[in-house]
Amino acid sequence: MGKRSLEETVEQSIEGGSSIIQYREKRYPQQLTTRQMLEQAKSLQKICRRHGVPFLIDDRVDLAVAIDADGVHVGQKDLPPQYVRKLIGNSKILGLTVGTFDQVDEALSHNVRADYLGTNAIFPTLTKKDAGQAVGLDGLKELVSYVRHTTRNGKHVGLVAIGGIGKENISQVMECGVDGVAVVSSVVGAESALQASRELRSTINYYQMNQSNDKARVREEMVQALLDIKKTRPLIHNLTNNVVTTQTANSLLAIGASPVMSQYHEEISDMVGIASGVLINIGTLDEYSIKAMHLAAKRANELGKPVILDPVGYGATKAREATVLELLLNHKITILKGNYGEIGRIHGNAGFAKLKGVDSESNSSNLPEMDKVVSELAQKFGCVVCMTGPVDVISDGSDIIHVYHNEPNLQHLTGVGCMTGAIQAAFASVCSNPLIAASAGCSYVALSGELAMSRMNLKDGELPPLGDFRSELFNSFSTLTPTNYRQYLNFVYQKSE
Repeated sequence: MGKRSLEETVEQSIEGGSSIIQYREKRYPQQLTTRQMLEQAKSLQKICRRHGVPFLIDDRVDLAVAIDADGVHVGQKDLPPQYVRKLIGNSKILGLTVGTFDQVDEALSHNVRADYLGTNAIFPTLTKKDAGQAVGLDGLKELVSYVRHTTRNGKHVGLVAIGGIGKENISQVMECGVDGVAVVSSVVGAESALQASRELRSTINYYQMNQSNDKARVREEMVQALLDIKKTRPLIHNLTNNVVTTQTANSLLAIGASPVMSQYHEEISDMVGIASGVLINIGTLDEYSIKAMHLAAKRANELGKPVILDPVGYGATKAREATVLELLLNHKITILKGNYGEIGRIHGNAGFAKLKGVDSESNSSNLPEMDKVVSELAQKFGCVVCMTGPVDVISDGSDIIHVYHNEPNLQHLTGVGCMTGAIQAAFASVCSNPLIAASAGCSYVALSGELAMSRMNLKDGELPPLGDFRSELFNSFSTLTPTNYRQYLNFVYQKSE
């Protein structure tokens, strides 16, 4: 900082684009008393209030309360966050450093209600001696993924990266999907805090603007597809399993489409001819149904109509594997939709989930590897691949979309995945971009699940009666409006370089 005072540094930093100031004092108690810290905090607070920028204090809740600071940031070794919340009240900003998924859950719990989350050090740093081992970019991506699909009262909570971040690596950090960055040395130690802050803010603005524009375009394409479904009522030809036939038909009716469920060989050509899209679901196999699948896929390809393939239970038996591969190799599939276990096994990487019969026990902790699997599979078969689970991972081999689910009880209902495939077929029938169609279908199911749960008026942690939840899910399919759909869409769009 040289001859520049801390007040001058903070002033320049705000003028350069810093949107929040946090006071963390390393010199206490060896070189600075509590009273000296109090006077320093009051001085910095005046600057922040003059500029309309929130002023937070790190760790020292007593000082924050004493001067009525805008909030407090605490780490995992500081006063437990539930006590901090009690002391500062609900109107103040509470930030919490998190390094594990359990810590994220605690931060968003009803008795903490963190307003934002901070990471452990991303890169090695000298400004905090107890920062521990650096998280790295891969660790940051995993944390971003978990935070993205963990909300507080349906709202996304921001994640801020910290630790060794400067102009030489801020682009890499922003590409991981964080909401912001916290810096110390790159501004405090710069010759000009004003110029350093401007450079960092410029990079942040670039990524936020591009991400915002791309995401806005994708969002509007999803919404337009939903409007088109309700306007045109597309007919979807379903060759699906007999366990979920009625549910699948009703789900299509509920969103505004029309179903037909025929597998009769003699009419398949004509039926595909009048349909707008085809769903092939291999859930209950026999020779007759397999032939029907090939007849429908062939006719749809001839007419240029979308084909959605749901490889139910791929990997459970050799017969299922052979059926799916024959369909993929002999026909043009538009969207291949399966759970983590099914898609992982088609790719040859079975490490994402364990199969239990035709179901999958999923794990969403390794998102970068999942992105790789889905993209490679999409390139191999020339189709959009959709891997469904707590985070739906969807790719056309180039771009990637993550759709986040906040209603885990959907996994307890039979047929949700099958209905998702049918709903994707409806979206694909009105949307020429299958990446958008697949993502829109997943989003519709995810949001309907959240809406269903919200209608049940359960206490925190109370599980819904599954029969009631199923009924509310279908109610939500039919009442989720395009306006609410647009408002609550929860996805991340990763555009290829």
